[in-house]
Order: sequence, then structure tokens, then C-alpha cells
Amino acid sequence: MTQPIVFQGDRKTVTRSSIRTFATVIFGAAVAFGTTLFVSNTVGDGGAGVFFQILAFFAIASTACAFGSETALVKFLTAQLTLGYRADVFRTIAVALIPVFIISSVLAGTLWFLAPMLATFFHDAQAQQLIQLLAIFIIPGSLSTAMFGGLRGFGRVGVYTTLQNVFLPSLRFASVAAVILLGLGTVALAAAWVIPVALVLVISAGYMFHIYRSYQSSAAGSLQSRTAGTTAHPTKSFWSFAAGRGAGSLVEIVLEWIDVILVGVFLGPAAAGVYGVVNRCLRLGQMADHSARIVMGPMLGAAIALSDQARARAIYLMSTRVLLLVAWPFYLLLLIGGPTILTLFGPDFVAGYPAMVIISIAMALTVLVGGVQSVLLMSGRSRWQVNNKLAALAVALIGNLTLIPILGLPGAAISWAAAVLVDSGLAAWEVHHFLHLGLPLRSVALSATLPLSVYGAGLGLARLSFSPTGFNLAVELTVLTAVYAALVWRFRVRLGLG
Repeated sequence: MTQPIVFQGDRKTVTRSSIRTFATVIFGAAVAFGTTLFVSNTVGDGGAGVFFQILAFFAIASTACAFGSETALVKFLTAQLTLGYRADVFRTIAVALIPVFIISSVLAGTLWFLAPMLATFFHDAQAQQLIQLLAIFIIPGSLSTAMFGGLRGFGRVGVYTTLQNVFLPSLRFASVAAVILLGLGTVALAAAWVIPVALVLVISAGYMFHIYRSYQSSAAGSLQSRTAGTTAHPTKSFWSFAAGRGAGSLVEIVLEWIDVILVGVFLGPAAAGVYGVVNRCLRLGQMADHSARIVMGPMLGAAIALSDQARARAIYLMSTRVLLLVAWPFYLLLLIGGPTILTLFGPDFVAGYPAMVIISIAMALTVLVGGVQSVLLMSGRSRWQVNNKLAALAVALIGNLTLIPILGLPGAAISWAAAVLVDSGLAAWEVHHFLHLGLPLRSVALSATLPLSVYGAGLGLARLSFSPTGFNLAVELTVLTAVYAALVWRFRVRLGLG
């Protein structure tokens, strides 16, 4: 058997990887925020509504076609390399990518030919061209999603985060800005958003091929790498796992966009633009959770593959503490300084602040349970996650259909808040009662107290003492962040960071 590759999960490794990953994620989130800011200030709330509909369509279609292959690649490649089964790597990659290509091609062709009929449901003269353009790029969008999972499974988290969070959003910002400044219209705007995905696919595919060739060379002469009792062809087990995650991912992406879509249906494109900006601002906070999943996933997969319960719990605890330290300051900023932030998008967008307050509180509460979604996935409980998200989707649908016509944007926010709390609550209960990896609140108490004491109290006092201008908020954040960094450094040992 070839020598296994150990995916380290010690405290210092998790901390360093989390910091590096979060830095790239923050960059990508900042560029995405800048893109939304630029679009909203140049095309207004109605144009922003159309822009968010383009994002929703492409995101849902690409996620549906990838169907969980990216997470399955993380789990299977990590386990195979950890246990030394390198000869199985190529089969696993082929089992993942071929079905994704077939499914995305079928969907793309179907949408292309049905575009004239589908266009009648939209009040836009260019609807048919938009649908056909986006249909073509579903194929590279789906494949790049799967490829990213392969890079993570190979342990190339740095390459993945650079492509996903630095290169892709930067290229999108540049192309979207050029299209808007040149006044090229909606179809060109959609093209500016999706074409960069094809370039990223080419780069990631080349890198995956290079990695595979290096492992193929090191595995030469060791093709009989699997032990007795393992399956030679991972197709059934791979897609059994991926199907659960794929359904969960699809439900997850629908949950992300369903409120924006229904706000547009009930309240019009201008309201969808306002709510879409609120949605994008809140999603920035989820970048911290996304970072934790990227770093924690392979390490958890390795620990679980080795049946190392203690290491798995330590990784989960460490990531939860880092998540609290990073995400809570952001949600406190939105909760207290939301009106000032929304003014940056234009005066019409301040109407979304009540919705921002509701969702910020709910999202902060979900951070308390940490990366429970990664724990479920890496322990092979993807179907549990699907059931949780289906329950959350039911809550979101019922809430949006009932509350948006009555309460407007706050009704959509209440529905979103209820859905994420149901999802996180169920996942936390399952991790605690069935996987026995639950964390006592006292283990994360200091990580929660620091951001509350610095950003919560500091921003609250500043609002009472100074006018809520952008300049004042920037100064306040600079001072508070310096104090916060000093306190985190002071208590780094107790936080598990030292």
C-alpha cells in the first residue's frame, strides 16, 4: 500500500489555514460587495432587481447540475489519500465529472430550445437571449463547481480559495463594470457575469490534471491499493453520498434566492433590488462559515476516516471559536450601523434596514452552533442535512407566501430568519445527540463575549454620541478593530489560538 497522506487537524494548522482562507474569502466578499455597490448606484433599484434575478438563475442551475459532486469529491478524495488508496483517485474524478457534464448539457439544451416559450413569462424584450446565454454557461458553471471540490479533496485549499475568492470575483467586477460604463445592456451584463466562469474552469482543470499526474507517478507499482471488503468502483457509494448533498445544495441555493424572487413577484423589481442588496450584505457574514467549511471539511473527513473522535471534536471546536470571533463583529455592524451602510447603495435602499435587523439577529444565533453542516456532511449524514433543509424550505415558502403580501420586506426577513434557525437548530441537535460532537456553551463563551463587548457596546455608544455618517463609522470601526485585535491577542491561549 502506498504511504497515506495525513491531513493535519492540530490547533495551529487549523488556525493558520482558517486565517489564510478567510483572508481570501474576505477579499472575494469585498469585491462582490463592490460589484453590488457599483451596480446599485449605476442602474438603480429596478436594475439591481434584474441583476439579482440573473444571479439567482445561474446559481440555482449550476448547483442543480453539480448535484453534490463537489462535496463528495472532498470526502472521497480526502479519505482515499489519507488511507493510501491513490490508485482509486482517477476513477473517483471520472465518476464525478462525467455525470455532471451530461446533466448540465441536457439542461442547457433543454433551456435553449424552450427559451422562446419561457421568455413569455418575463416582461423583458431580451428575455429569450438572456435564457439562451445563461443556458450555454450552465455547463462550465457546473463543471467548475465540481472541480473546486476536487481541488479541496486534494488538499489544495489555497489554490481553490485563490480561484474562487480572488480571481473569479475580480474578473467579474472588471467585466461587469466595463459593460455598465459602456452602456451595453442586460444581455451583455449577464455575459459579463458568466463568461469568467469558463476561464476559471480551464485553469482549475489544468491544475487538477497536474495534481493527478503527480499522484499517479507516486502510486506507480501500487495499483492493488484497496484492502479486502472495499469496492473497486466507487460509482454507487459516491453518488449515494453526492445525491444527498446535491439535494441539500439545491434546497440551500433555492433558500438563498427564494425570498428575492418572491419579493419581486409580490412587490415588483424595485423592492427586489432593495431586498437583494440586504440579502447580499447578510451573505457577506456567511463567508466566515464558508471559510470554516473549506478548511474544516478535509480535516474532519480525515479524522472521521481514521475514527479519531477527539480530533474531530477539537477541529469542530476550533472552527466554531474562529467563526464567532469573525462573524459576530460583522453582524453587530449590520445590526447597529445598517442605515449608514445601506446609504452607500443609494437613498432608496435604506428602506431595507428593518429586514436587515431581523436577519442579522437570526444569523448571529446560527453562528453559535458553528460548522454543524460540515460535521453532518463529513460524517456521511448528507441525507439528514437534506431533511433539515427541506423543513427550512417549507418554513421559508409558507412564510414568504403568507407574510410578504401583509408585511412587505420585513415579512420576507422573518421568513428567512425562521428558515435558517430551523435548519441550524435541527443540525445542532443531530450533531449533539447522535454524533456526540456537541459543544457546551461555556467552551465558546469567551469567543462570543469579546465581539459583544467591543463591537456591540462600542458601536452602540458611538451611535448615541456621534452622527451616523460613513466617515464616523469608518473611524469607529478602525478604533474598535484595533482594540479587538489587542484583546484577541491577549486572550489567544484561552481562545485556543496560541
